[in-house]
Amino acid sequence: MFKIESLGKGLYVIHYLNKIMFFSIYKCTKRYSSLEWELQSILDICRNKITALIPVNAIITDLQIIQGVFNFYIYKESFAKIRNKGLLLSMFILGMDQLKTTIDFLTRKYNESSEYFLVILDKIKVNRGKCIPYSFKSNFERNELLILSKNISNILEKL
Repeated sequence: MFKIESLGKGLYVIHYLNKIMFFSIYKCTKRYSSLEWELQSILDICRNKITALIPVNAIITDLQIIQGVFNFYIYKESFAKIRNKGLLLSMFILGMDQLKTTIDFLTRKYNESSEYFLVILDKIKVNRGKCIPYSFKSNFERNELLILSKNISNILEKL
């Protein structure tokens, strides 16, 4: 059985079969004009945590984040060769299947947006002035579910 539960203040847990998957999500305002600089400033805070920076305009539905986290936990062993686990998490969230394409897409969307989602695979509170805990607001509409099925098919083709 699949169940997602809010632990409050941007902290969530997914229960699936006997697995428990924790993650945190924040909506942040950009501090730097460069994706690399922004990511480096975040990684200084989230040391040793798998972290993804997803521009707000890069996703269509909040459900992509939930699905990306879920798929990461389920399929991470199949993608063990990828060293950058944050980038792998981004690929799962976006439903992309190539590292370079994902990096280019994230960079372009970051340059076009003033905000981004910070997704961390752990229970962690981020004390950063321009980041606030995020609450999911999705109503599970048909178009959102179609995006999710496209994303999972991209991942399964690679297995």
